[in-house]
This record gives sequence, structure tokens and C-alpha cells, in this order.
Amino acid sequence: MKWMPAAVAVVFGVAGSSGCVVSVGGWSCDETASRAADVSVGDATRIRVRARAGSLRIDGRSGLTEVRATGTACAPTEEDLERVELTAERVGIDIVVEVHTDDTNGRLDLTLEVPDTVPLKVEDSSGSLRIYDVAALDLRDSSGGIDIEGVAGDVRVTDGSGGGSTSSPCGVVSRSKTTVPVVSISPMSVGT
Repeated sequence: MKWMPAAVAVVFGVAGSSGCVVSVGGWSCDETASRAADVSVGDATRIRVRARAGSLRIDGRSGLTEVRATGTACAPTEEDLERVELTAERVGIDIVVEVHTDDTNGRLDLTLEVPDTVPLKVEDSSGSLRIYDVAALDLRDSSGGIDIEGVAGDVRVTDGSGGGSTSSPCGVVSRSKTTVPVVSISPMSVGT
């Protein structure tokens, strides 16, 4: 019998008990709460997103004049949950949306609605990532699947692991892994 690395521990209840305990990646998600933050874009020239663990979805919207951030925080304890925060603020010429986890075992599944006219710079640590219909994108992702579609301008992706697809109707599409050189793909093509 071939054994897999112990990344997921599953303990099933014994006869007479009422269920099972599942622990993925060393922590559970017993506590949840909603998080939200909005900020007007004004004359900002870039939106920076610093996401941590959890899923991330960003949707560009025509005519939108603010960044709307909503999500569900998740942690194993109420104490950890209270330390999972979401902020959105103007910093110089940038709008900065940031997830704060303060070294907890928490995560935030985050959804952003952004103007489709302002370029994005996104840093994501883990979890699935979906970005649709934005002006331009510079993405640094550590792990998790990536799906990018409908980017009007340049796309740059630096990916530590995971898989994904990228499409851009114009501009340069590039993708790199930390261990391989950047691959440039001509406009109107799809690359992984």
C-alpha cells in the first residue's frame, strides 16, 4: 500500500458517537463572520489587493466609482476570528484592500467589485483565485488555482504553484513560476 504525505488528517467517530472531525491543513473552521469594506476610487491610479489565505474573486464593473469588498472570515476559535480583519483605504495614489490575519489560523474568502478602468496589483497567498473583466493585472500568487479572464490590458502573473488559465484581448500576457523563466504569450492567446 502506498502512503501519501500527512497533509490532511481525518478522524472518524466510533460506534455510538455523533459524527466525525475533519482537520485540513492543521486547522478547522468552527467560527465564521461576515466582513465588508468600501472605499471611493476618486482619482486613484491603481488598486492594490493583499489577500491572505482563502479564496479571492475580483470582478471589474463598468461605471463603478468605488471598491466594494465583502467576505466570510473563518477561524478555529472566536479569538482567532476576531483577529481576521478586512480594510480598504486610500494610500497616496493607490486604493489598498488588505486582509489581516495576525498570525492566526484564520482565513477570509474575499470578493471584490472594482472599476473596470483601474489597473490591479494583487498579492495572494493561498486559495482559489478568479479575476474577471479588469483593466490590467500584475499578480503574485503563492498557491491555489488561478482563473483570469477578460483583462483589457497587460497581464503579469508570478505563480508559486497551482494551475490556471489566463486570457487577455490585448497587451502582453506573461506567467512565471519561481523556478522557471517568464514565458511571454502574444496578445489574444490563452496560456497556463
